[in-house]
Amino acid sequence: MLSFQRIVVATDYSSTSDIAVAWAEHLAREFDGTVDRLHIEVLYEREAAAALLAGEVEAPDEDDYANVVLRAVTAAPAIREYVEKEGADLLVVGSHGRRGLRRMLLGSVAEELVRTSPCPVLVAKANANPSGRVLAPIDFSAYTEPALVNARRLAAAMGLALDVVHVIEDAPQPAVYGPAARSLYQMDPDLNERTMAHMKSLYEGSGGPEVEVQFLVETGRSFHDIPRIAEERRSDLIIMPTHGLTGLSHALIGSVAERVIRRAPCPVLVFRPSA
Repeated sequence: MLSFQRIVVATDYSSTSDIAVAWAEHLAREFDGTVDRLHIEVLYEREAAAALLAGEVEAPDEDDYANVVLRAVTAAPAIREYVEKEGADLLVVGSHGRRGLRRMLLGSVAEELVRTSPCPVLVAKANANPSGRVLAPIDFSAYTEPALVNARRLAAAMGLALDVVHVIEDAPQPAVYGPAARSLYQMDPDLNERTMAHMKSLYEGSGGPEVEVQFLVETGRSFHDIPRIAEERRSDLIIMPTHGLTGLSHALIGSVAERVIRRAPCPVLVFRPSA
């Protein structure tokens, strides 16, 4: 299960990475953990290094957290190696930016780290309209129980309410495909009610702290509708595993998590099923 005793946050001293640092420090306070603020000085960007040394890019003030600067050819592998070497429980990264003199941690770097990090990754981004809720998509795969336990623990530790959602991926087929190509709802008109009952049963059996919880059943596409629901619910955070099943048939592979991260209006915490 999730543990946030040792947190690493990747920073380039930009406003985007400031959001990531704020999230890392907030979680460290909530979980009584430590933070390493990691800056990777990419070797081919000598202008950025010169700007930092000249004071054009402001480094963080000294405090109780560790500031680590490493030199590497590319950022993502160096961040991953540091996280693995230090045995970090959580990596926090920003989600957008630009290359050049003030290179920020680009979305592509964040996505590479989501795919390859040995620990959970929180992709931080600004959220102007939080409501004090965590959104936890589940898919009824073998990873649903750890997803629920992790979501309950996180919501309880942060004093947030929990929204558990399942997206039914129902895609009606053209009639030319024949009578067997029907909507799931044509085959099972009570699908929503059965799905809701199963969600509640899984939640009750999952264990974990008691939190305020609501259950949602939606129909659509997971990568599109999870961000939409997060926006409608004004979620503070989405927490989801990187593998499993969406709906009743599709694989929730890394690419789906990445598409959710790109569209999400709030930070996304992604963990491997074994976390």
